[in-house]
Amino acid sequence: MSINTIQINISFEELEERKLRCQMQRSFVKPDRVPVVPILDAWYWLPKIGKSYKEYFSSAKSMLECQLLGQKWYLENIKSDLYEIMIHPVFAYVSEAGTFGAEVEFRDNDIPWVKKHSIQNEDDIDKLEKIDPIYSGLHGRELELRQEMLKIAGNYKIRFSDCLEIGIEDKIGIDYNIFSYSRGIIGILGVAGRTLGPMVVANDLRGATNMYMDVLSNPEFSKRLLDVITNKIIKWIEFTKELMGEKKETVFVGDDGAGNLSPSVYEEILLPYHKKIKDYFKGYTVFHTCGKVEHLFNLIANSLKINDFSGIGYQNNRDIIAKFFGGKTVLSGNIDPNNIDKGSRESIMAECRDAIEHFARYGGYFLKGGDDPPPTASVENINYMYEAAVKYGKY
Repeated sequence: MSINTIQINISFEELEERKLRCQMQRSFVKPDRVPVVPILDAWYWLPKIGKSYKEYFSSAKSMLECQLLGQKWYLENIKSDLYEIMIHPVFAYVSEAGTFGAEVEFRDNDIPWVKKHSIQNEDDIDKLEKIDPIYSGLHGRELELRQEMLKIAGNYKIRFSDCLEIGIEDKIGIDYNIFSYSRGIIGILGVAGRTLGPMVVANDLRGATNMYMDVLSNPEFSKRLLDVITNKIIKWIEFTKELMGEKKETVFVGDDGAGNLSPSVYEEILLPYHKKIKDYFKGYTVFHTCGKVEHLFNLIANSLKINDFSGIGYQNNRDIIAKFFGGKTVLSGNIDPNNIDKGSRESIMAECRDAIEHFARYGGYFLKGGDDPPPTASVENINYMYEAAVKYGKY
């Protein structure tokens, strides 16, 4: 059997040091400095390895190799504290929508998108209730791809600069939460069990404009749709956890659809479904919603009672973030990705310093964009975050 060895020019010892730093920070035990965790989606690193989305999604072998090469490129070029190598079948942001009935279009050089919404009326919700959330649609395809990946995993090894070699058989998961979203690139939390969120999925199935109109004009319809979606999300998350042998008591709930709701509407319409997911898994809850959501902080902190607020949008006031979450909730994000994209070294360093001064004193803060730097951001600009952490983030 021919072994494909991926040489990564970083030492395994360095990854272990990063891991300890991140674990300490997540436990509010202050490490030597604030960790830095830039998250770069496939739209950033695929071009760096000379691959298209068409190639990426073409087979299990191609997806596995792209992720390995993407992580090699990341570890060798991005200065960060990301430490885990993880591989899993992933269809960007459409896996749930493509399982629950929406028509998804795959494009050659861009992320897949929802081409046609599937929920028009109550009859369509009846049809949604009958969909198997595990073995149908894109979830079913992810399971097939994972099995294919496992069959070929023994053909690959990773060699680090200190000559340590590891296999990848135990790195192949399903629906891994990798810090802020499911991305197929290095992670921190590293457990199965995540959702893009009931409202995001509802927007994909119903259409965002229709869904937000329903929230106001037909709330019972919107609640029924959210309830059916949430039940299917729970079944899928529970299945992936059992498949991976992960403990039940951890879950990642993303929902970028939350910020468009007022506090009263969020409390009535969407919060019950976030709580339903959290309460079902009864443990450590990572929550993500980017955009300006400080008007919901009181409910997120005191009603949802999250443990980890991942990828906080840059639009939110740092004093308000610190008031509700400082010292109680693991935090990451809040750095303007537009500044990382177009800003100078001085402006990026200054913003990172300000975030560090607001949050580092509490412990539990990871320096990160809020949210991803766009694909046009230079590696040099992204790496200024690390330089800022080293200069200003020491405890």
